[in-house]
Amino acid sequence: MTFIFDMKKSYAISKDLREICTNIYEICKNENQYIPRLFFGENEALSVSYDDSNRVNPLPVLYYGVHEGKTVGFLSADFYNNEIVDICGYVLPKYRKLNLMSSLLDSFLTDYNDFYISAMLNSKNSTGCAVLSHLGFEKTATEYMMKFSLSSACYKTLPKYVKIVDGDLESTTQSVKFEMVSQGATVGSCLIELFNDRTVCIHDVLVFAKYRGMGYGFKMLDAVISYLSKDHTYVLLHVSGDNKPAISLYKKLGFVVVDSAEIYEM
Repeated sequence: MTFIFDMKKSYAISKDLREICTNIYEICKNENQYIPRLFFGENEALSVSYDDSNRVNPLPVLYYGVHEGKTVGFLSADFYNNEIVDICGYVLPKYRKLNLMSSLLDSFLTDYNDFYISAMLNSKNSTGCAVLSHLGFEKTATEYMMKFSLSSACYKTLPKYVKIVDGDLESTTQSVKFEMVSQGATVGSCLIELFNDRTVCIHDVLVFAKYRGMGYGFKMLDAVISYLSKDHTYVLLHVSGDNKPAISLYKKLGFVVVDSAEIYEM
């Protein structure tokens, strides 16, 4: 059977387009186990972070293929500035291996030929990885999502050497900053964000260079995790695959890898 796709572009994301793309994403997510969950919210299909149909962008932010009046695949572009753009895309299972995504990418690359482009794929998505490689993308990094079950932690109040210096754990829009102090000096910090009612995310974990290798990272995170166990069920974090010391630390604390994704760039 021959499929003919009508290729379209949009310079703004309307409510209807967002709904259509979200539906495609949900179908693909349920069909495939290898869609990376890293950096995705509860129901996020588009990489573009705005939902304003009146906003007209200098370049298209959505490329999509239509077959017999039905949108069957899309590629979205989220440009951070005039040099860097992030992309993600999905094609309904029935319409894969018909070069639709390749055509969407070709159209996108023509428009964004002066940009630095980044895309994230799970390594199990061999077709997607092959398409990006064929188009000249290079795999530059691996990202891991690690998870810790707080049921194995024992709740403790924060020790004197770890304190909240900014934010509120009840807030859904604000990060909470924890700092660790030793002998009057701040030796490290981390940020916590609510992911949903049961899960929090740890990010921007930092131990200052002069204090590394002394166990402060473990001590700080162990105290924060114990404190979080009172009201939450899981802790998530993301870590680069080449950050071996951090991965070792998180595993020592009890985190396990639950997802991974390859970063492709051009």
